[in-house]
Amino acid sequence: MITVSQSNGDEPISSCTPKRLYEALWGFLVDYAIRFTLNEEDAEDIVSTVFVKLLNTKRTFPTFLDAKAYLCVSVRNACFDYLAKAKKDKKRSAQFSYFESNLVDDELLALHKTSISDQHLQKVMSTLSAENRFFLDCCLDKSLSMAEVAAKTGHTVKGAYNKKSLLLKDLRNELTKYRH
Repeated sequence: MITVSQSNGDEPISSCTPKRLYEALWGFLVDYAIRFTLNEEDAEDIVSTVFVKLLNTKRTFPTFLDAKAYLCVSVRNACFDYLAKAKKDKKRSAQFSYFESNLVDDELLALHKTSISDQHLQKVMSTLSAENRFFLDCCLDKSLSMAEVAAKTGHTVKGAYNKKSLLLKDLRNELTKYRH
């Protein structure tokens, strides 16, 4: 239980039970976290995590203001951790996306250089399911990032990369039959 003890050593202030702290500070802390994350859902997740950690520590505070200050610092630090992770993930994703888009260009260039006609390419593409054709069309659309392709086609980003790789491999294998 989270308690806030009075300076004179009396019983803990009952108005600062975990439930009351949660009720009194939830909205304030979510608004505070939104300033960092710019996303309400992520802010709510961060504040929830901070409250869970607080419940697990069974920490005591001398006053309500001390509890509020502790929670504000905890939320701020959790937001910083969230932003650092998001920045790292975004950088990794951007590098992978750039690398992957160059691979698609290289795949198409390689297919073109093997003197495979458009007719053969269309023939092989027609054997794909409508879902796989739509997926490849989305992948080849330069205006869409892989995250957007994943969202549009109902995959995770990693799943979309894997599916794209497998489909291109299958296309390449099928097209080898038509090389001159």
